[in-house]
Parts: sequence; structure tokens; C-alpha cells
Amino acid sequence: MASPPSKQKPNVLKPRVEAAIDKIVSEGGKPTQVKIVEITGGSLRDYSPVIREVMAERAAREAAARSIPKMPEEVADMASEIWGAAYRAADEVAAAERKSHVEQAAQFETERTELEDLVGEREDERDEAITQVKEQSAQLADLLEKCREYELEIARLTGRLAEREDAVRRSLERQAKEKAAADAAACDVDLKVSSEAVSQSEFPLDFSRPVGAPGSSPAV
Repeated sequence: MASPPSKQKPNVLKPRVEAAIDKIVSEGGKPTQVKIVEITGGSLRDYSPVIREVMAERAAREAAARSIPKMPEEVADMASEIWGAAYRAADEVAAAERKSHVEQAAQFETERTELEDLVGEREDERDEAITQVKEQSAQLADLLEKCREYELEIARLTGRLAEREDAVRRSLERQAKEKAAADAAACDVDLKVSSEAVSQSEFPLDFSRPVGAPGSSPAV
């Protein structure tokens, strides 16, 4: 498996950058850091120093190619003074343009460095956010699994409670019926015993007054 770009040496990244620039130029485009990184892959923060180095080398080669060509020997003496004067005049304009370009390039370089730092910070924040989301997703999955387990346990306990309540209700109903039957039987027994006791008593009830009692008639 290839190493991440951040751990590779510049001499490994440089050929990739050069190949990406050649591809962009061949397609008629203008090489930029964003386009180059889109082709090479990886992070702008890792490739940016190598891209700047390659672009500087290419700019130097192009500048050398545009340098004053050697005058033909047969006209060198005659045209050297005219050629030099024309070149100096053109060089003054070019120097002013180069100075302005250097100032603009310096400003652009400062802004680009700031943007690269900002891009690096945002990449770090993105990676941290992704890590946090993955961790929170795993925690959420665990919590959902626990919730499902709790719901199953609650359902089982609710079923057991309903069974217990139904059993207690049936037991109370049975005890109430048994008590009512026992009370009724006890009442019948009490009545029967009382009736038999009255009918078999050795002392019949006599409501007449005894002889000699006050208010009774004397015996004849």
C-alpha cells in the first residue's frame, strides 16, 4: 500500500507534479495548484511546496529561452550598437513590468501562504469532525441496541406482571367464594343446632302461675 503524500519525499512527489502540469498544458489549460492537486491527489498543504518549486524551475527555463539570441556573426559588428540600444530600451520597460510583477507576485505569495495555512486548518478540522461523527455514530448505535434490549426486558416484565395480577385476582375470587360458602354452611349448622336444642329440652316452658303465688286461686 502506498505511503500517504505527507510522508513521501519531495523527489517522489516532483515527477507527479510535473506530469500533472504537462497534462494541463497539453489540454490548453493554465496550471494552478488546485488543478494539479486534483490530478495528483493528496493534500494541497503537502504538494504546495513541490508545486512552487517546479513552477519556479519552469519559469526560469522559459525566461532563459526568451533571452536575447546570439547575433549572427556577419552582422554582429554593424548591428550590435543598434541591437543593444533597442534591447536596453525594451529592457527598461520589461524591468518596470518585472518590478510590478515581482511586487504582485510577493503579495500573491503572501495571500497564497495564508490561504494554504487556512486550508490546512480546515482540513484538520474536517478530519477531527469526521472522527467525532464516527465515534458518535458508534455510541448512538450502542445506545439504540441498549434501548431495544430495555424494551424487550420491559415487555417481558410487563407480561409477567399481568400474569401475576391475573393469578392474584383469581385467587382472591376463589377465596371469596370459599369464604361465602363456609359462612353459609356455618349459618345452616347454627340454625339446625338451635332448633334441635329447643325441641329436646327437659324443661318445657310453662307460663301458668304456681299455687300459692300471689294472685293465684286457692286449691279446693
